[in-house]
Amino acid sequence: MRALLFTPRPLPALVALSAAIGALFCLSQFDVPFLLGISAFWNNPRGVIAHSWGDMSTTLSGLLYFQQQQWRLPLLHGDGLAAPDGTNIIVTDSVPLLAVAARVLF
Repeated sequence: MRALLFTPRPLPALVALSAAIGALFCLSQFDVPFLLGISAFWNNPRGVIAHSWGDMSTTLSGLLYFQQQQWRLPLLHGDGLAAPDGTNIIVTDSVPLLAVAARVLF
């Protein structure tokens, strides 16, 4: 049994297995329309905590603003948010790693 666990495996097989496990877990947590962005949630987003409707709108507006502004340093600073000095994107709860990835894709 020990030899089976410690046998070297090809990297592409490990990546494919990891992606399959991640996709199965994601599909077990969310339905397909939600993942595609076409469910009723995305028409009127609400927070996941009761009576937290403002959280989701703040998060999405901060993410969309940050995604469309010019690149500058400090990286997560938004000049147009909280005028006149601007603010850090973290203050809007916009998940900074997702915001940077969205900006790269935009």
